[in-house]
Amino acid sequence: MKHSDGTPFQNQVWDERIRRYGFFGITLLGFFLVYTSFPRDIWIDEHWTYEMLLYPSYKEMLGRLATDFHPALYTLCLRAWCHFGVSLESMRLFSVFIAFLTVWVAYRFWCWRKSPIASFIAAILLLSNPLFLRFSQELRGYGMLILASTMSLAITLYLLEDLANRRLQILLGFALAAAVSAKLVGIFLLPCLAVFIVLVKPMQFRDACKGLMIPFFVCLSVFFYWYVFFLELPFREINDWWMPPMSYELIAGTIAYYFGAAPFPDYGFPTWVPSIATVLFCLTLFCPRQGRVGVSLLVACVIYVLGIAVYSALFQQIFWYRSFLPILPLVIAGVIQSTIELKSYRLQRYLLVCYILLAALWIGRAVHPLGSEPVEESKTISSYIENHESSESVVIFFPGYIVGPVRFHANENIKPKMFPLWSYSKNEIQKFIAELPKVGKIFLVIRADLTFDTESYRELMGQLKINFEGIPITRLTILSHDIFFTETYPTLKAIESIEKKNIIERTIITKQPSYSIINGQLR
Repeated sequence: MKHSDGTPFQNQVWDERIRRYGFFGITLLGFFLVYTSFPRDIWIDEHWTYEMLLYPSYKEMLGRLATDFHPALYTLCLRAWCHFGVSLESMRLFSVFIAFLTVWVAYRFWCWRKSPIASFIAAILLLSNPLFLRFSQELRGYGMLILASTMSLAITLYLLEDLANRRLQILLGFALAAAVSAKLVGIFLLPCLAVFIVLVKPMQFRDACKGLMIPFFVCLSVFFYWYVFFLELPFREINDWWMPPMSYELIAGTIAYYFGAAPFPDYGFPTWVPSIATVLFCLTLFCPRQGRVGVSLLVACVIYVLGIAVYSALFQQIFWYRSFLPILPLVIAGVIQSTIELKSYRLQRYLLVCYILLAALWIGRAVHPLGSEPVEESKTISSYIENHESSESVVIFFPGYIVGPVRFHANENIKPKMFPLWSYSKNEIQKFIAELPKVGKIFLVIRADLTFDTESYRELMGQLKINFEGIPITRLTILSHDIFFTETYPTLKAIESIEKKNIIERTIITKQPSYSIINGQLR
């Protein structure tokens, strides 16, 4: 693919073909990837969104949303989308629509005027990234956050050509406001894009500051509305924050997941893929170049990461892979733009081939049978209980908040037999056990996550041993995907040690969920 100047990113024949058929091809690939990786399950965070849609009025829904930690824009839009009916498929289609809009913005505005080939590859990398694919279908506001950050980048690239353009300044302000209205972490895009503009236009520092006044005002105004007036976060006390402290495992797991690794270590997908992606992305930073847009964008992304790290160290821990979703499209755009700016056209060609191969690996990850694995297998738990329950079965949930997704997939006959445990003191557990109906078989559903209360679980197991000696009990464990970013197995070992001291004779740990043999019976 050569132009007269030798660059593989400028070719009249390929440019014309991509202009005609590029987005059509991306759309077909998108439908294929969405179909093969479409989740047929719902997990805890998504079930919260579903519950919000069941409120009879917007006023009641907003009152409940105000108790959360996130703005309400996504839920409001989703409720309008599902006005004529709420189903898992209709809810997911809204997120898929946002994802396709994101890819369209990326394809249409990134590098388009300079290189349709580069724009096409950047859109393919974004579309095939496993992290993007997952959140493009999740019933949370992260897909909307990625869309807003993509639009912010596109508008910023146009604003660089005319920093005094008032219309673009207002549009950038609204795009950033949409980002913080999806998730509050979008506020970190402000310093990120400000640094990017200053690095690209260092001789126009004063004009850059003037051009950023309107975006800063609009974005900060919306942010303070959500943060102070709607959520009232400065006036709320957060006792137990679930995110783990900063550690090497957390950082390494975040990087690996960000660049295409499976969220679980035993999924069988090549673990070297994220390493290859990281090396490729870093390679473009240390090569001679003839432009500064790409490397400035990557430096701005580093500023974003440092902002998250500093906030986590000084205030509250938010260093988590989801916090870095806003810069996913910025990183990909920066890498491709940096490749265009390399002086060595031969190196450009090599990197071009590498990025195509990387996209192919990511696509392989998506179409792999494990690519459609649910985040947490609540549907599997529900089906297992339905197939093995009896007339005197009860289903106990510890902790109680995990009952929602399992109940969502259960039939009406099983739902009355579900008993979530909400309070974990000794007296409350004894009262909970005493109020259970006549029991002939027990299903104990637990969720092993970062905040698992081992002491309360030990008390629950002790009470089950005292009150239900000889009654078959089946423990089904939902393994939280979050624990794989820190230390997985100590949590599971703590659970097993408690059970061995009580009523479990032997435990079989499968991938997800785990089934336990209690009183010598597998149920």
